[in-house]
Amino acid sequence: MSLPEGGETSSQGKKSKRPIYNAFEPEGFTLEITETQLRKSTINANKTVRKALASIIDYSDITPGEKVVLPCKLNIGGKTTQTKASFLIPKRRSNSSPEPRLWPYHLNTYVVANTLLWFHVKFGELEICDYDPR
Repeated sequence: MSLPEGGETSSQGKKSKRPIYNAFEPEGFTLEITETQLRKSTINANKTVRKALASIIDYSDITPGEKVVLPCKLNIGGKTTQTKASFLIPKRRSNSSPEPRLWPYHLNTYVVANTLLWFHVKFGELEICDYDPR
């Protein structure tokens, strides 16, 4: 089978819209933010996310329907904004099938879909950058 021009491999001829998380050391991950994440104001806190943020949030301490709000810093577009981030498990999920989530407040004000972001813990706080902070 030959690849279509541009190297796309999906059967529909377009790239997947699923978010891709990549861990980096010591406590961080990258994410190309999607339109759906921006529209719904939510990011899935999968294993990569939970491991990277373990020093500031333990999702096993959060019950479904509970929300923990912590300080968060956005370093985007050459500007630094102090805000908050929420960490939660939606109430509709049981303890046997939780879907941990997070959302940095006002993120959709500063970025557009397909922006690559670096999420990391710095000085005990979540920091989100549009550049590699290492």
